[in-house]
Amino acid sequence: MYSVDLNEIERMQSEGDWEEAAREMSGAAKRLKCGGADFIVLCTNTMHKLAPAIEAQTRIPLLHIADTTGKRIRARSLVLTRSGSGPDTARHK
Repeated sequence: MYSVDLNEIERMQSEGDWEEAAREMSGAAKRLKCGGADFIVLCTNTMHKLAPAIEAQTRIPLLHIADTTGKRIRARSLVLTRSGSGPDTARHK
């Protein structure tokens, strides 16, 4: 497990400096790989937008919750709908 400095990550996010954020997260992933990790998991939704950059810079698999969620949604023939102001809902096709 590796924790990054949340204050720095929040600064990068608020400044829109996604390239620096990707370098920071890729560096953490590289350290995990050097420590023997077979894969990485990001425990944050926002930073998943950097998943392609992290994977490209580290060559270590990233387990992405959206991949599994998408497979389950398709397997159950669910359609996600948004009501505008309310929560998302799932219904069968």
